[in-house]
Amino acid sequence: GSQIVFSSDRNECGDYHNGRGAMNLFLISPETKNIRYLSRGCWVDAHARWSPDQKKVLFISDREGVFDLYDTDMDGNVVRRTFIRSAAFTPVWLPDQSGAVFVGFRAGSSGTIYCRHKRNRRR
Repeated sequence: GSQIVFSSDRNECGDYHNGRGAMNLFLISPETKNIRYLSRGCWVDAHARWSPDQKKVLFISDREGVFDLYDTDMDGNVVRRTFIRSAAFTPVWLPDQSGAVFVGFRAGSSGTIYCRHKRNRRR
């Protein structure tokens, strides 16, 4: 069946993000009402988007110190997709899942729309 992905805060990490706690990704099954972690750690994971084939979730995370794009499969295997120096937000998968469109910010500028294809990503 279908599942809903969402992010929610936790307070297990102490005074993280001005006392709000970390935000992790969760899956909930509307049929069974079961909720499980998709990500878990002392960071913020947010703006989750299902891939068009419903096998992966694209999201932003500050787990490396700045918000970048990541994706994960249903087993929690996470891959970093961008290496932005300031921040990346509001990701949307390309229809063929070859990458994503997102808003990026650089010091001294307003948001810019970027398109990142998987084949162009740096490691």
